[in-house]
Amino acid sequence: MRNAHQFSPLVRAAVLAAAAFALPVAVADDDKGPLVLEKFGSFFVGGKDVAVPYRSGRFISPTYEAPDVLKIDQMYVQYMIPMQRRHRYPVVFAHGAWHTGKTWEETPDGREGWVNYFARQGFSTYWVDKTWRARSAFNAQTINAVARGDADVSTLPNIYVTGQQGWAAFRFGPSFGVANPGVQFPLEAVDEYFKQLVPDFSEWLRGSPIAQTYPAMTAAAHALLTKIGPAVYVGHSQGGAEIAGIVRARPDPALFAGVISVEGGACPPVEDAPLYKNIPFLYVTGDFTSPPANCPAFVDALKSLGGSGTSLHLPDIGIKGNDHMMMLDKNNEQVAQVLIDWVVKEVEAREADH
Repeated sequence: MRNAHQFSPLVRAAVLAAAAFALPVAVADDDKGPLVLEKFGSFFVGGKDVAVPYRSGRFISPTYEAPDVLKIDQMYVQYMIPMQRRHRYPVVFAHGAWHTGKTWEETPDGREGWVNYFARQGFSTYWVDKTWRARSAFNAQTINAVARGDADVSTLPNIYVTGQQGWAAFRFGPSFGVANPGVQFPLEAVDEYFKQLVPDFSEWLRGSPIAQTYPAMTAAAHALLTKIGPAVYVGHSQGGAEIAGIVRARPDPALFAGVISVEGGACPPVEDAPLYKNIPFLYVTGDFTSPPANCPAFVDALKSLGGSGTSLHLPDIGIKGNDHMMMLDKNNEQVAQVLIDWVVKEVEAREADH
């Protein structure tokens, strides 16, 4: 197997961008030829200032113990702008529980991810590390205050973690090491996949294990969409479940050209259907499971209002073997093309008709 980091298109894009300054970036791929980018970069959105009485949980030295003002709740965003943009709307990718923006990049076995595939098809792509995750820093004072004795241990954040239990939870198979028949996940690279899983504060931030968005994430998503929007917002798993709260807070077509929930647990509640009248909605389910029970009612309600709603079970269109992590599966580009076809038909063409 080739060394994934040696041939990573994203790594090469970053290096070439630094060397070429304003010149186009040609990212070579062994089989597909170069992915030519106008720009590759990153930025932060959102965040707020918080005053802290000290900067560590344990005394280090007086130099590092003075009061300070820190930035928290900001969200890291990475992006690729293709040289040949063939689609009006950019696509934003938000990952699920225990994951980061890595979800959308190179697969565990070294193939290109969805952000590359969408860029090759002419979409500008943006992908995030959600607030309080990975490169989007958390508020360390929630821990430091307890270490200092200024807060009770009961106030410590609940940090959500998973590891090999993800094998069954993400439907690679019924138990660790046992595969579902025909599963598309690259099981030979599962150890590389497990390295991607990180601690997750989101359950604590929501105050509930229910998969709904939390205020910092809602604010950061709106800040990103205000900066680049309108955009097609793609949320996976927990990131898909959060769509209902993010849209409900500001159901504005100036932000959302369309929304796609990739196995986000459920469709929005039926009473929210009017919010999506001008925001096309797609729910996607892979194999070894069934679509959420509430999707038919939501889709019917949305269509009755003249909106665009779709619940798509991939096996129903002959695409089989996909687990929960379909963006990493061996047929990930086939699935990505299904999403692109939907965007072209239900977002771009629908807008042209109106």
